[in-house]
Amino acid sequence: MIEYLKFARGATFFCLFLIINTHVFSQQPSKNISAGCIEKTNAIWAILQKEHISPVKFTPEVAAEIIGLTLIELDPRQIHFLKSDKQTLMAEIIAAKSIYPKDLCKYVSKIAVLYQNRLKESEAMLQKIALTELKFDESDTIIFSSAGRTFSESNEKRTKRWKRYVKFLVLNEAYSSLDSSQLNNALPPKDLLINKTKTTETIVQKELKKLSQLLDVNIDYDATVVDALLNATCKRFDPHSEYYSYDQFTAYSEHLQSQVLSFGIFFGETSFGNLSISYVAPGSAAWFSNQIQQGDIVLAFKLNQQSFDAVMLTADEADDLLHLEKYTLLELTIKKSSGAIETIKLKKEAIKFESNTVKSFVLKGEKKIGYVSIPSFYTDSNNPNALGCANELSKEILKLKNENIEGLVIDLRFNGGGSLFEAVSMSGLFLDIGPLFYSVDNTAKATLVKDMSRGTVYDGPLFIMVNGYSASASELFSAAMQDNHRALIIGEQTYGKATGQTFSPLDTTSSLSKLSSTDNMGVVKYTQMKLYRSNGVSYQGKGVTPDIVLPYLETITEREQDMPYYIVGDSIPKKAIFPFPPAISSTDLNSKNNARIKSDERYKLLSKVSDSLRLTKDDDIAIRLTTTGFWQDMKLLNAGSDRIDQVGSYKRPGFDVYYNQLESEFLTYDANYQQLYNSYLEDLKTDLILQQVHDIMCDFIKQNPK
Repeated sequence: MIEYLKFARGATFFCLFLIINTHVFSQQPSKNISAGCIEKTNAIWAILQKEHISPVKFTPEVAAEIIGLTLIELDPRQIHFLKSDKQTLMAEIIAAKSIYPKDLCKYVSKIAVLYQNRLKESEAMLQKIALTELKFDESDTIIFSSAGRTFSESNEKRTKRWKRYVKFLVLNEAYSSLDSSQLNNALPPKDLLINKTKTTETIVQKELKKLSQLLDVNIDYDATVVDALLNATCKRFDPHSEYYSYDQFTAYSEHLQSQVLSFGIFFGETSFGNLSISYVAPGSAAWFSNQIQQGDIVLAFKLNQQSFDAVMLTADEADDLLHLEKYTLLELTIKKSSGAIETIKLKKEAIKFESNTVKSFVLKGEKKIGYVSIPSFYTDSNNPNALGCANELSKEILKLKNENIEGLVIDLRFNGGGSLFEAVSMSGLFLDIGPLFYSVDNTAKATLVKDMSRGTVYDGPLFIMVNGYSASASELFSAAMQDNHRALIIGEQTYGKATGQTFSPLDTTSSLSKLSSTDNMGVVKYTQMKLYRSNGVSYQGKGVTPDIVLPYLETITEREQDMPYYIVGDSIPKKAIFPFPPAISSTDLNSKNNARIKSDERYKLLSKVSDSLRLTKDDDIAIRLTTTGFWQDMKLLNAGSDRIDQVGSYKRPGFDVYYNQLESEFLTYDANYQQLYNSYLEDLKTDLILQQVHDIMCDFIKQNPK
């Protein structure tokens, strides 16, 4: 028997908006759920129909799709509902020929009863598993599929799915507890599952705890379904539109404020069930440590010296603990992708949006090249005196110019976007004047956004590094630089998000700044604009194509075009008329780079591994649930991961990376920051892809002498 689950190779993509864990259930009963549902549904539909960039006509088929999305909102792992639940509800809605959005509310109580019953069934299934001795010599297989999850076809298959899932978690927990030296053995330790009974009990209890929270007697299931229905309604318009209750929106807003104390990390769970790092906030204590990355597995943590069991805690519970005001010290034990186990100590601090978030370095080889990595297009809208990333970048460029750099590399890999204002401001650092992009609202009015500030901060050779995780504002900036023939884009195809979102209270007589705890309507985030390049072509769903393709060592399994109900990219009959400078030719640079790859064994191996990843990125991963089979399959997976780390890392003679002089002087007075950044500096020194970019920049400078 085979089990399919969603699996994402590599880091999880984080979007323009910070994702805060907001559980789907509600513990605040409404006096009149039906009336409240109708009022909110009508309000959301009215706002989206009037303001959304791509309004949707309400039909019975659309109503059915919203109900299908509602079930997924309630059951994102698709492990509780059955496929027939979805099919029956959707068929019933289509047959009813609903013509008004408010008609969706008729199904709230029915779904609420079904949801509660399915949760109780899952609870009974897990309780039965807890009383059963799991066999690890049966020929079971679990498959992590890039195609995503589906609901089970029957209760029998759902029971088997739960059992396989628990068996996998037991094996994975035993495997994850081993250090890197033990993982090198050809065969598993004979005592790998010596604690299988205790581990099974722990894992089942964790899953039962999740269900217990969902089955809490204080939960108003009708209200829970209403919230899910409202969010599903938004997501039927496009994947970036969402509904927030007042509490959810308040939590979201607080985490974007620089004065809020935070460790700067958010927990999630890997596809393998481990508690993991899902997000590291730029400018936070965790970000400055340079030791914690998205995807790191959390083995244990202490808060104010109090230990917590990472195996027993859900991601929501762990996040809630971090945010408690009384906890100010965190000791985090994590397992890296290499198998190395590290312990990091953090102090809760205010996130420093306004300073030290952008750092610059000098790449020294044949020539001196400036390098700046920008984690996001951040800004602090709550602090008018704070500097955004564009201002921070301008300061770093001035420092690098004092180093007499001959070229500049801006690294936007893994930059998921942020403020469009910052993207426009950053463009002005490199352009004297010129068109940047068109924005189009739902009236189809196209507005050309230009860089109107005369003068530049830097006018020398410029490269921008991107990958499949570069999105939104990153793509906007990269496309503008490419269209103005100001920079060469280096890397791989970007994510493909060319839309902008905004917030609006459902109560249109109010405003976001006036929201209070008495608000019972909530807030809707919706897509209000499409973005187009200066030639009128959108990169929505397609991404920005690099001028020079670099090796591909991070596999992204979901781009914009893979999201349900994404807005399809198009073109507008507009084209900016402007005396652009001559196009930058990349033909010779590509030829020289390809010649280097053929002649340099390390570049050749890097390219070979990259090509292999491209070919297999959509492949399913099958893992056997026997002790030996699991060990062998995990060794193959880790061998691939280790190979990626090895081929991408090399300390090349004659190539060095160091801080600019002003930064070096600053660090001599701050031993803590010096320690934090040394590990990052060492990573840059051994980054083979960065060495390749340096070589290409040297070719470019020779090709275009001053």
